[in-house]
Amino acid sequence: MPDLNYQAMGFYMAAAQWIAMGLMGVWVYLRTKDDDNAKALTKLHGELTVFISESTKANENQNTRLSVLEEVVKHVPTDEEIGKISSQVSNLDARVDGLSEMLKRIEHQTSIIQTHLMSNK
Repeated sequence: MPDLNYQAMGFYMAAAQWIAMGLMGVWVYLRTKDDDNAKALTKLHGELTVFISESTKANENQNTRLSVLEEVVKHVPTDEEIGKISSQVSNLDARVDGLSEMLKRIEHQTSIIQTHLMSNK
């Protein structure tokens, strides 16, 4: 049987133990990184869920406002209708001016009649 060198064997066992401990440390480090990533992903998922729900509410509010605005704009007159209204207002203005002149003449005639009736008494 050959002589065993216990010192060399002890050194190799110590080296193997250090290598095993190092590998275990790397494995634990990588596992904790996975846990940190999982926690970060869970937190991000929660934040995204809140963001999506708030965005959906805001979008619904904007859709409601847009619908109301579309309804109001539907009843706004077009340029053609405004042109017609403008010409009708101009025609009415001319007619009122004509009626005003006619009322002045009627008032003058009434005044003349009143004066004639008052002087003949």
